[in-house]
Amino acid sequence: MLRSFSLYKYSLVVGFLKKTARPDAIPIGVAREDVLFRLANGLVKELRAGIRESADKKRNREELLLFLGLLLKPYTPLRSLPFRIAINNFILMETATRCLIHLNDEELFMLWRNVR
Repeated sequence: MLRSFSLYKYSLVVGFLKKTARPDAIPIGVAREDVLFRLANGLVKELRAGIRESADKKRNREELLLFLGLLLKPYTPLRSLPFRIAINNFILMETATRCLIHLNDEELFMLWRNVR
């Protein structure tokens, strides 16, 4: 079984379960990764809508950072490095194109630092 997930420019394909595998035989790590990918996709949808809303309301840099921090708050499991990198790249691209605000690495680091 193959599963494909994409976050902006990054695509991952996960596939190592046989067709005969029982649901109770699925390794915990695989089930956890599936949940994390679903969370990441949900976060990307929320970020896209939130950044679009911020652009419409013409929020400044500080307001945008506060708003992004509120959006990230419920997604603490995504603090792990691979997800954080992909989500940071998405935030950078969306804010630069929609809001014309270029965030730096330190600001993104502070966003994730406040997510607990």
